[in-house]
Amino acid sequence: MRNLGLFIATLLALGQVQAAKPHALFVVGTHHYSPHETMPALASQLDALGWKTSVLNPSYNPKKNSKGIAGLEQLQEADVAIFYTRFLRLPPDQFRLIQLYLEAGKPVVGFRTSTHAFDYPKDNSLAKWNNGFGSDALGSQYFAHLQGNTSVTLANGADGHSILTGINLAEPISAAGSLYLADLAQGAQPLLRGTGKSNKPGKKTNRFGTFKIKPTMTQDVAWTWKNKWGGRVFCTTLGHKNSFENRSIMRLFINGIYWAAGEKVPSEKTKILPLTKLKSRLAKSKKPETLANTRYKQNGKKKEPKSPELVQYALFEKTAPRPTITSPVNTRFPLKIKRGMSIAFIGNTLLDRSQDFGYLETFLHQAHPNHDLTVRNLAWSADALGIQPRPANFADTDQHLVFVEADIIFAAYGFNESFAGPDGLSKFQDDLNGYITAIKTKAFNGKNGPRLVLLSPVANENIQGVSAAVNNTNLRLYTDAMRKIAAKQQIGFVDLFSVTEKAMAAPQQDLTFNGCHLNDDGYRLFAGTVFRAAFGIETPVLNEEIRAAVLEKNRQFFRRFRPVNTFYYTGGRNRSYGYLDFLPAMRNFDLMTTNRDQRIWDLANGKQVTRKIDDSNIPPLPQTTQSRGANQLLAPKDELKAFEIDPRFEVNLFASEKDFPDLACPIQMRWDAKGRLWVSCSTTYPHVYPGNESNDKIIILEDTDGDGRADKSSVFADNLQIPLSFELGNGGVYVSEEPHFTFIKDTDGDGKADTREKLLTGFGCEDSHHALHDFAWTPDGDLIFREGVFHHSQVETPYGPVRQQNSGWFRFEPKRHRLTAFGTHQSTNPWGVTFDDWGQHMASYPIYAQAFHSLDPAYPAQHPRPVGLRAYSGTCGQEFVDFPNWPEEMQGGFVKVRYKPTNRVEFHRWHESEFGYEEEYVSNIIFSRNLSFIPVDLRYGPDGAMYVCDWYNPVKGHAQYSLRDERRDRESGRIFRIMPKGAKPQKMPRIDGEPLGQLLDILKRREYRYRYWAKRELRDRDPAKAKAAIDSWVAKLDPTDPRHRHHQIEAVWTYRGIDATNTQLLGELLECDDHRARAAATHQFRYWHSQFKNSPTLLRKLANDPSSLVRMEAAIAASYIGTPAALDALLDTIKHPNIGHLSYAIRTALGSRMIEPLWKGNADFIAEHPELAVFMTAFNLRQKMSPNKRYSAKDAQFDSQKNLKVVKISAVKERMLYDITRFEVVAGQPVRIDFTNPDATAHNLVIIMPGASEEVGMAANEMAKDSKEAQRGQYVPKSKKVLHATPMVAPLSATALRFTAPEEPGDYPYICTFPGHWIIMKGVMVVK
Repeated sequence: MRNLGLFIATLLALGQVQAAKPHALFVVGTHHYSPHETMPALASQLDALGWKTSVLNPSYNPKKNSKGIAGLEQLQEADVAIFYTRFLRLPPDQFRLIQLYLEAGKPVVGFRTSTHAFDYPKDNSLAKWNNGFGSDALGSQYFAHLQGNTSVTLANGADGHSILTGINLAEPISAAGSLYLADLAQGAQPLLRGTGKSNKPGKKTNRFGTFKIKPTMTQDVAWTWKNKWGGRVFCTTLGHKNSFENRSIMRLFINGIYWAAGEKVPSEKTKILPLTKLKSRLAKSKKPETLANTRYKQNGKKKEPKSPELVQYALFEKTAPRPTITSPVNTRFPLKIKRGMSIAFIGNTLLDRSQDFGYLETFLHQAHPNHDLTVRNLAWSADALGIQPRPANFADTDQHLVFVEADIIFAAYGFNESFAGPDGLSKFQDDLNGYITAIKTKAFNGKNGPRLVLLSPVANENIQGVSAAVNNTNLRLYTDAMRKIAAKQQIGFVDLFSVTEKAMAAPQQDLTFNGCHLNDDGYRLFAGTVFRAAFGIETPVLNEEIRAAVLEKNRQFFRRFRPVNTFYYTGGRNRSYGYLDFLPAMRNFDLMTTNRDQRIWDLANGKQVTRKIDDSNIPPLPQTTQSRGANQLLAPKDELKAFEIDPRFEVNLFASEKDFPDLACPIQMRWDAKGRLWVSCSTTYPHVYPGNESNDKIIILEDTDGDGRADKSSVFADNLQIPLSFELGNGGVYVSEEPHFTFIKDTDGDGKADTREKLLTGFGCEDSHHALHDFAWTPDGDLIFREGVFHHSQVETPYGPVRQQNSGWFRFEPKRHRLTAFGTHQSTNPWGVTFDDWGQHMASYPIYAQAFHSLDPAYPAQHPRPVGLRAYSGTCGQEFVDFPNWPEEMQGGFVKVRYKPTNRVEFHRWHESEFGYEEEYVSNIIFSRNLSFIPVDLRYGPDGAMYVCDWYNPVKGHAQYSLRDERRDRESGRIFRIMPKGAKPQKMPRIDGEPLGQLLDILKRREYRYRYWAKRELRDRDPAKAKAAIDSWVAKLDPTDPRHRHHQIEAVWTYRGIDATNTQLLGELLECDDHRARAAATHQFRYWHSQFKNSPTLLRKLANDPSSLVRMEAAIAASYIGTPAALDALLDTIKHPNIGHLSYAIRTALGSRMIEPLWKGNADFIAEHPELAVFMTAFNLRQKMSPNKRYSAKDAQFDSQKNLKVVKISAVKERMLYDITRFEVVAGQPVRIDFTNPDATAHNLVIIMPGASEEVGMAANEMAKDSKEAQRGQYVPKSKKVLHATPMVAPLSATALRFTAPEEPGDYPYICTFPGHWIIMKGVMVVK
């Protein structure tokens, strides 16, 4: 094995790709028969054979335990799952992980009691899995068992099967454990038979049925199968603890796992150890049997042993210490400070942002120079009493206060709570009273309760675009309540509201930048006010050198307290690399923070300090693990040679790291009004480690001679942190810098940013690749962006806190500083966003994102998953083809870049369907044979070429690799340029600095990007002058122009972009005859509805529009309007046909935070509107019966085949017929059937062997007599005559069936096997 490891390492050094062995995940869900001992031993045998294994082995008996089994998230990455479970009742979210694994068609191995893995109550929706896991996942359910041992022999026809390699069956094998009865599924292949005896023969009845037990019985005890989801299955009812002492049985188990994973089974010479020796070896290895004991096979790097002393640096909610309870301590001003005290800041954004200014802490050190005070900022944006979302398993505030051993606590609350108004005051008072009572008794320092200082909110002020002072009435009310409670509870209180309200009334400069959050002047006032109140003395003269040291200390502690990639530190992905990637780093950040504390103390004492901070005591981080191979790294010219290019196009290298070293690790591209390409680059990604500083950049590339190749580069901004996305606007650049949303600007005209403002903070950073991205201006001038799964975001705004979790969209209105959350649902990490000609929002997950614009539900709820709707997360950018120098046949379609499972640039069609839009894959423009090609962005350039941003890297992803893997390339970066052969570059219209009239005329152009850049320029102009120009432009539009309505909607978008309105124009568009224009206008109605006198009547008319697109927009608009009249209009949309995207839009509007309170829980209202219950029932049924899985990478790869035959078949409503009863395919051709069911009854589509219609149909009828089958409701017989089948498709739902046509020509029937339907609901697939 050592030589093999050296060989693998050598290949890696030579740049070869070497696939690691599969990852086997063992799921132990019982103590019956001792799998908690045998499965780790079996895993260690696989370890010795070079596998990566993980064992989920709870210390408690998980049978019917509400905790379930932690760590099932690893199923997402596992290559084979081995189950030894019995009678479990896993929480639904845990069981869903198993279900997703099965539905992905991945291999399954089942041991003994796993045939009866679950035991949910009958009224539980998961009860079907009590028998279903055995029958559907493993090939047989459980019935009963006999007594005594089992005599094992070879099954008929199994001789020569690879799983039996090395197993001597010349004589029966005596296996410990009683014989289980089994009834194998159709198609299962028995390998071994077992004979057992019963000392209780006769009739036996149990929960599984009634059985006749004979004195001696023979049953199948080991078999293989392909389950209903296509997963390979090896299952055995053997598995008694003592049977693991038999080498032949152990070999059977090992071989079965190999076979299921698609690996060649070991030769008979391979040494397999029995349980006793494996346990002995395990004990010698001293591997702790933790909840998830993950073992790695190393590829060239030796794994560092875990150091127990590092555990103290893991601040996990499950394990971090909590405070002991002590006698309550009262707080009196002035505060008395003792040497070595620890002071902590907690609460909302008021204190969170204070760490960027450092005034209060600087005063503390200056006033107490000999006290060596430790100050730690534990505040978090938008924290409120009782609402403090954190990353998974992230230690809470109490645990962090224990970690910093807090003696004095400054707490800021009341701002976010104030938006509940007078109605929420009573709850706030109760919450605050309870909070103070509890915290006073917690000995965070291990000795006594803390001194507590409560800070009121600051006042709000009106600034341009934001009328924030409207909330001052509430803030005053809540401040008064806080003052009274603080006095009663005998704690310190500082009234910041009164002080700041008075200061804001003076005719001086603003104290906030957005009406509610303090700027530098505001924080100077804040610090002085708090210091004087708490300590009873005047503030010292500020020492800027100490403040600089405070800010540096805060920066390092923030990286420790709130690191990016927390899902890999505390959450579900910390098992693979969490130890090596984080705990040593946390230790080092603590040491670095302590070093900076010492520097602050020395400065406060007047000591001389070195210019550079001495971090010589920081130990190096241990070597990281390399658990899998990397892809090949090629020079730019060689990478280009690896492209397979559509013959209609030519591709050239626009720029690379060879000519422009700053173009390293490019992520996103944007073009400016001068025709220059801006690129964000991150060599910091995926993480910032101790001793490193993020120095990511936004660079500008120029092609000054027009030859299609960049010849000039400059750096606009540096020292950025992982700028996943950015967008130009308002004279500067908006940038994603997790957890912040920043705005940078060049104010002196030297071409380099010199100001940086944190506009918003508090966005999730659980995964640095999932943070804020997809920045794009909407057609009407808002900046939208999104996050991926795992994230918990909470952001304070002048309008109240905005919270969202696990993926969703945000819309930011820069002039109003308004942030809106919409479209949240449990998603993945989608990238790529654009808009079509009529403003239809298109993304990747979902693809037709326009249907996902309803406001979010009340936090923390999410909208339901878009079951059955096309969505995929493996793409990064899209552009519609609308430049005339591209081929005519491609106009109106779109190009997208894909980075998994293959790396390519694709062309798709964009089709309007009855209930939305759908994509259709056509062909590849580029297909790369080099997997280091990672296209992450796509943009039309001003010349009509498409530009592809290539994050060129041999390491793709970071869930699969250590964050510190040294093979991550930090130098390469390429931009490729795609141009149709023979096409001439277009000349970009002049935009930068051009007159308003000329900019407006660009809005008549076909090319979306020209219009995009022109509107961005218009939004930067004087609003009054811009409005006057638009008014004039609209008045001169030619009604006979074929695109007249489009020009008008562009005007509406432009009005809103400059914060103006034109209700007359919008009203005209709402009544026009072009449904696309009406839909776009209805979309805008959500923002201007209050300016229409007949708003309720108009919305109701739109809700009953003949066009489903208009009705969809009306439904979504109702979620923004949020009135009873809006709900009435929304209910009208239900009365019309709805399916797919329209149905989803209606459902999410009903669940939005503005609409749901108007009906949910209101029995009278629901009774008056029976259509609501009917709709919700139908929608929920579709959710359950539709294929509940994502559009996977496997689906995308199947659909990309050039000769794919796509057949669209629909059930005929109320007629029990298919609308297509005959279609032809070629033998061996890939086929996708898109099956839609608009009927009120469930239907499916089953393709069968020629002449088998009656046999299969009658078998389906028989299934209706079986209560278990009736409960499952699928009715697809287990027959070799069944070739391919959809699931049973619920009413008003759809699915896709992918398969390869038979090689044998003939007429292959397809039927609906819902009992009785097959007689008339049928068709023929003709294979030629």
